[in-house]
Amino acid sequence: KNAMTSVFRLLQRAGNPIVQQRAFFLSSRSLANARGVRSSCAGYESRPHPRSFSVAAAAESAPQGAIHVEPAIAEEWGNVHSYESMSCVDGPGMRSIVFLQGCTKRCLFCANPDTIKTSGGTHTSSKDVADKLARAAPYLKKGDVCGGVTLSGGEPSIQPSFVAAIFKEAHALGLTTCIDTSGAGTTDGWDLFLPHTDYVSTTLLKPFIR
Repeated sequence: KNAMTSVFRLLQRAGNPIVQQRAFFLSSRSLANARGVRSSCAGYESRPHPRSFSVAAAAESAPQGAIHVEPAIAEEWGNVHSYESMSCVDGPGMRSIVFLQGCTKRCLFCANPDTIKTSGGTHTSSKDVADKLARAAPYLKKGDVCGGVTLSGGEPSIQPSFVAAIFKEAHALGLTTCIDTSGAGTTDGWDLFLPHTDYVSTTLLKPFIR
């Protein structure tokens, strides 16, 4: 019930859902009533992310002696099952996929049943994930559509702080972010990472859950 409520809450708030294969790809910029998702990396770089910080811009706009320095991205830890360095079917553009360990569902068609158990996986720092993304970033930014990172699983939304930290790191690298989710998790958890999410890929699962 909680998963379906979360999914329909997202769908109701979405501006223009795009159906791709089995999933709804939603712009969470429209979910957050923002101005829309940048479609190319060139555009992404020419219009800095609202959470990015420029000392020069701050110095120009702030009152004398009142420059605010945005804090560094905090390190978070989570359980990672595995990585896929390059994919073109898990969201817009070329993407790196991080499969997180643990899921609250038992779907009949699960493609990654070894990610279901919440025990296991590798305890990983968000900074380590960011290092991997930084190495892949030049390739992910190629093409007409800006690529980035997709968090899948497992169910990423049950590790909300970890998801939020990785997405912040990705935005700092000029990459887009996507979460592949069943709509599980809590409202408080979604509030942590949704402001840093460019795309939500979700599947309506209820008829297929054991």
